[in-house]
Amino acid sequence: MGRRITDLDSAEFAALFTSFRHTAYRLETLQQYGVGYEDQSFRTFLAGEPPVTDPARDEWTSMIRAAVTDGKTFQRIHLVTEPLSDYLRYELEWWYRPNTEAGDDVRILPQVPVRRAGHRPGRDRNPVLLAGRRPALRPPLCRLHAPRRAMGRILKGHS
Repeated sequence: MGRRITDLDSAEFAALFTSFRHTAYRLETLQQYGVGYEDQSFRTFLAGEPPVTDPARDEWTSMIRAAVTDGKTFQRIHLVTEPLSDYLRYELEWWYRPNTEAGDDVRILPQVPVRRAGHRPGRDRNPVLLAGRRPALRPPLCRLHAPRRAMGRILKGHS
């Protein structure tokens, strides 16, 4: 089993997305990510200013585009709670749009709160599955589809 990477700003984490062979699948459950490269653009978003050139976003979308051109697949499901936080609105509007244009298959699903033993709100982990030559089995949830109109409904209802 691989090593757990907890620093999303680390070169080791970034390298996972350039070294996989077939599929990078992410299940995102957190409602906010504290990654330093987003700080300035998030402040700009909160100030109501239009998006500006963001080298981190441009680098990320270029990497997605190159991987997709090479026949690789990027997929993610983000379970969101409603009403959307400022951070989720920022992520949906300023990151997911260019990501999907670059070839990232992003699905947004509303999360239904569930209480369970051992649950620590905000502390659950987000699995990342990197598959080799053959696609690995993915959870059945991956078959669900939140079309662009659903994402638009979520964004429109919480602007």
